[in-house]
Amino acid sequence: MSDWSDGYVSSLQYTTNFYRELAPSYLSFACLLEGMRPPPSGAGTSYLELGCGQGFGVSLLAAANPQMRFVGVDFMPAHIANARRLASESGLTNVQFEDLSFDQLLSRIGDEERRFEFIVLHGVYTWISPANRKLIVQLADRLLQPGGLLYVSYNCLPGWAPLTPIQRFIQEFAARNPGNPVQQVEGAVKAAKALFAKGDNYFARNKTAMGMLDQVQKQNPRYLVHEYLPAEWSPVYHADVAADFAEARMEFACSATLPDNVIELSVPPHAMKTVAAITDPGWRQTLSDFLGNKQFRRDLFMRGVDRLFPLEWEQLFFETRLALMTPPDDVRLKFRTPLGQVNADETLYKAVVSALADGPRTLGELTALPALKDVTRSGLRQVLALLVGAHYLAPVAGNGEGSDGASARAFNRVVSRRAALGGSFDAVACGLTGTGKPLPFVEILALDAYFGGAEDAAAGVPGAWAGFQKSGRRLLRDGKELDGDEATHREFETLFQSFFERQAPLLRANRAI
Repeated sequence: MSDWSDGYVSSLQYTTNFYRELAPSYLSFACLLEGMRPPPSGAGTSYLELGCGQGFGVSLLAAANPQMRFVGVDFMPAHIANARRLASESGLTNVQFEDLSFDQLLSRIGDEERRFEFIVLHGVYTWISPANRKLIVQLADRLLQPGGLLYVSYNCLPGWAPLTPIQRFIQEFAARNPGNPVQQVEGAVKAAKALFAKGDNYFARNKTAMGMLDQVQKQNPRYLVHEYLPAEWSPVYHADVAADFAEARMEFACSATLPDNVIELSVPPHAMKTVAAITDPGWRQTLSDFLGNKQFRRDLFMRGVDRLFPLEWEQLFFETRLALMTPPDDVRLKFRTPLGQVNADETLYKAVVSALADGPRTLGELTALPALKDVTRSGLRQVLALLVGAHYLAPVAGNGEGSDGASARAFNRVVSRRAALGGSFDAVACGLTGTGKPLPFVEILALDAYFGGAEDAAAGVPGAWAGFQKSGRRLLRDGKELDGDEATHREFETLFQSFFERQAPLLRANRAI
């Protein structure tokens, strides 16, 4: 590896993915749900992503929130070049990208005032050196406004403890086997499966580790390279992360994984009384991680947590508008939580989804529904934690009407056209909710056909199918690759039909098209 990379994999670019927990509207809702005053997110507010990768997520959010200013920073020049090109092609004027290391960024701040209401970093903190983690703390200290919000996600202990040997095996294998990073990771996983499938060994005695190897084989190779090959890869305890940011006078606010904030969903019944009695938030969270064997955290820290007055909270809460982000028939009432699968009350949850199918509603309007009239505040919090946490619903941006969607539509035209030319994207911008909506690759191709004038699947399939065949891509059904052009074409047509009949109306309602 080259010296400037500081142990990070710089020879392969990162994936272009959008993470919905990074949306300002979602982060603000997480705070509100826990009784805290969210940072302002309207006109004149600013958002910074440290380690923004290809910049796809920052650009999507800038398109979905044209009233805000966005900045993305990454130390890989190729990432920033790609990010600037996408923003330019999309006509975005409210986002800028900087090709800087954390050290360089810190040295350029000077004595400027803190200017960001939101600072986020996803998949960075436990993949970099301790020295760079200290720089992140210093940057947050210098750049986050009082009342501002910091999002940091990371691999955590104790969940990763039995799995860390997998990373070490992959790293040691890669160091001794030439090839590009993708070949090294894929070779390491195949070698581990072949060597340890039978016999008395680490994997045989750790079924979770063997299961992780099976899971790794199904993931994007580019993601695996950046997940497992960094030299400084090191999972940490929540208590240590909280101590780090305490140095910047920040305190833990809540989790961006909403069910983790509900004790009934995150702590076994026998331990709830013990956990509830803990007043030290760092220990409370760390103990919950032990009880749930957590592997990954999405923590929100604030520079000055401001607890809302009860009546003030009630007013803000019940005026919050929610919108549907998934076709109603796709809403599955089985939710994953730290305690395992939760099966939700169909009558209650379906009532919420059905009401929102007609358009956005305030929480006050939703609680007036007959199915919700006897639901307690605690019960309502659980309903929202599950439905919003699963991204079936999303808060309307700015708790108003969101943007008019013009910049979101322009961005989505560019993204869908790039996909048709061979690019890989997983979401589109939504002006109403200020976030992104995931779309499978073929449905993004259908979106390109829609923008090209196709009014239905029959009109859009022929041109898109010709391009798809040239791309060399393959379609999967139930995790298995389809065999032959005929079966693939039928599946392609089915996905196009689904887009025009089910997704397009939802995208129009969310000001994405």
